[in-house]
Amino acid sequence: MDLVAEFDAGAGEPADARRVLYRREVGGLRLALLARVVAYAVLLGSSLLVGTNATAVILSVVVAAAAAVLTLFALVWIDRERDLRAVGYAGLGLDCLVLLVFPAVWYWSAGGSDLPAAYLSGVPFGQLAVLVLVINTLTLRPAYPLIGTAATFLIGLAHYAIIVADPRTAFATDPAVAFMEGAVDLRTAALGLAQIVAAGLLLTWLASMARSAVNDASDAEVSTGRLRRFFSPAVVGQFVAGRGRGAARPRLQEAAVLFCRPQAFAGLSETYPPGTAVAWLADYRQRMLDLVFAFGGTANQVSGETLLVTFGAPTPLSDAPLRAVRCGIAMKRELARWNAERAERGEPQIRQGLGIHHGRIIAGFIGDGVQSDYASLGDTVDVAVRLGQACEELGEVFLVTATVADWAADSLPLRKLEHIQVEGRRAPVDVFAVDFGRPAGARPSRRTSLWGRAPGDDGPVRDILAGRKTTMCCPLAFWGTAEDPATIPGDRIDIYDGQGRYRCTVQVTEVAQIRFGAPDPRTIRGEQCRDLQEFQAKHAGSWSTDLAALGQPLDDDTVIVVEHFVLAELETPKRV
Repeated sequence: MDLVAEFDAGAGEPADARRVLYRREVGGLRLALLARVVAYAVLLGSSLLVGTNATAVILSVVVAAAAAVLTLFALVWIDRERDLRAVGYAGLGLDCLVLLVFPAVWYWSAGGSDLPAAYLSGVPFGQLAVLVLVINTLTLRPAYPLIGTAATFLIGLAHYAIIVADPRTAFATDPAVAFMEGAVDLRTAALGLAQIVAAGLLLTWLASMARSAVNDASDAEVSTGRLRRFFSPAVVGQFVAGRGRGAARPRLQEAAVLFCRPQAFAGLSETYPPGTAVAWLADYRQRMLDLVFAFGGTANQVSGETLLVTFGAPTPLSDAPLRAVRCGIAMKRELARWNAERAERGEPQIRQGLGIHHGRIIAGFIGDGVQSDYASLGDTVDVAVRLGQACEELGEVFLVTATVADWAADSLPLRKLEHIQVEGRRAPVDVFAVDFGRPAGARPSRRTSLWGRAPGDDGPVRDILAGRKTTMCCPLAFWGTAEDPATIPGDRIDIYDGQGRYRCTVQVTEVAQIRFGAPDPRTIRGEQCRDLQEFQAKHAGSWSTDLAALGQPLDDDTVIVVEHFVLAELETPKRV
C-alpha cells in the first residue's frame, strides 16, 4: 500500500470525496440534460415535418416543449445532492413519456385509425430507445439506464401487444416478406427488443464502470489535496507515483525543524470582526506555506496561526539545516512585504518569531484510525518550539541552536545569546540570534524616531513602509553623535514614530555626502521632493535652527550626510 492509500485508510474524511464525486456527478447530469434538450428539439422538428394531423402535431409540440422547459428548469434546480436523484428520475420519467407518446403521435400523423396498428412497427422505436438509454448513461448513475432498459422493454411490449391485438395485422415469418408487404415478423420484433435490453445492460455496466472510475479519481483528488497540505509538490508527485511507499509510517530520521509563531493574531481576533481576522490568518498561512514548499519543507502541524515545518522528512535532504534557515529568511522578508502592504491599508502589523533546531525526530502519519495527520515528535521538535516561543521573551525574531549555527555561520551573522532551558531537558540549549539581511560585522541596529510637523504625524514612517521615502539626511555636524550614530552600508536602523512605537527596520545600502545647494536627483527623489527648491524648503527650517545653536550657518556649501536604505523588516526590534 502506498502513501496515498495509507493516508486514505486513516484520514477519516469521506465527506471530502463525496463532495468531489458530487461535483462530477452534477457535471454528468448537466451534460445529460443538455443532450436531452437537443434530442427533444430534433424529435419536435421531425414531428412537425411529417405531421398531417393537427391534433397530433399540437400534442407533439406540447409534449416536447413541456419536456424541454422542465429540463431547462432542472439545469437551474441542481444545487443539493438529494435534488440530483430527483432531477435524474424526473428526466428518466420524461424520456419514458416521450417513448410512449411519440410513436403514437407519428401513427396518428400518418392517418391514425385508418392505418393498421402494424404501422407502429415501422417507427424508429429501437433507435429512440437506445438514444434515451445513452442520455441516461451520461449521469454516471447505473440505476438510470437499468430502469430505463426495463421501461423501454415494457413500452416496446405494449406497442407489439397493440399490433397483435389489431385484426388487420398481417404476420410473416420471412423478414424480407414482412418488410415488402407491411406485415409483422414476431421473431424480428423479439430480436429488436432483445437488442434494446442488451444495449441497456451494456450501458448500465459502462455507467457502473465510469462511476467507479470517477469515484477512484475523486478519492485520488482528495488524497492528493490532503497531501498538498503537508508536502511540497515534488514530494506529492513522488507519493502519487508510488515512489513514496512506506514513507507514511512513523520512523526515526534526521531533519531540521522550523517553528513559526506569529505574535499578534490572538489580539486581532478580539479587536476585529471574526471574518476579517480569519481572512488575514488565511493570507498569512498561505504566504508562509508557499515558501515552505518552495524550499522543500513539509508542513507538520498547521494549528491556528502556528506552523511546524520539517526539512528532511519524509524525504531526506543533505542540506536540511541550511534550507530551513534560508526558508526562515524568506519568510521574514515576505512578512516585511506583507506588512508594508498592510500599513498602506491602515491594517495592524503582524510580528513573528522563528526557531530552528536540527536533530533526530519521529515523523510520519500518526492517528487513531479515525483521524490521521502527518506529525513529528521528539526532543528536536520540543527545542524548536521552545526557540520560537522564546523570541518574544528575548526580544528576538529568529533563533537557532548550535547545530544549525554550524551550517549558517559562514553565510549569516550570528549572535551568541544566553542559554535557554527546555522543559524535559536537563542540559540548557545554546542559542544564537540570526541577524538576517545584513552582512557579518554589521553593528547593532540604530534607533531613530521620525515624524512630520508634529509627533502625532507619522507621515514619514508611512512613506518608508510604502517605499516612497528611501533616504535620511542630516548635516555632517550632527552625524556620528550619540543622538545620531554614524552608519556604514549593511547597518540597520530601527524606525520609531513620534509616539515611541516601533514601526519597521531599514538597512543602509549607501552613505554619501552632498552639499546642501547641490543634492543629486536620487537624494531628491528619496526625500520625496520634486526639485532643489522643495528639498531646501523642506529642511531649511529645522537645520537652520539646530546649526545656529552650534554657531554655524546653513548655506549651499553646508555638508549633508545622506543615508540610502531599503526596508528590511517589520518586527519587534532586538534589545542590544
